[in-house]
Amino acid sequence: MHYPLSENGIYGFFAGLVSLLIGLRFINLGLIPIAVPAGTGFILVGLGGIFAVPTLYFKENRLLRTVGAIVLIVAALIFAFIGLSSYWAHLANFSTWQTMPK
Repeated sequence: MHYPLSENGIYGFFAGLVSLLIGLRFINLGLIPIAVPAGTGFILVGLGGIFAVPTLYFKENRLLRTVGAIVLIVAALIFAFIGLSSYWAHLANFSTWQTMPK
């Protein structure tokens, strides 16, 4: 069976809406100390999902594809920064860990 990519874009649209909402709520509530970068990452990923349908429909438009790729690369870099800084902070916190006395 062969399904066109535009059908996957429809799923990406709705997932993008959810990701956009989560990003806005992260920033609004300030859930974590780095809420703005995390929220921005979710917003950028959400925009990538929302604009998947037009990008797949107008696949000959090089500018649209390039902008979409840049948005998703920036989101990936934001999440890489968040992940690496989280590892760094958790390892520092776990360095003083000791077993509980019996």
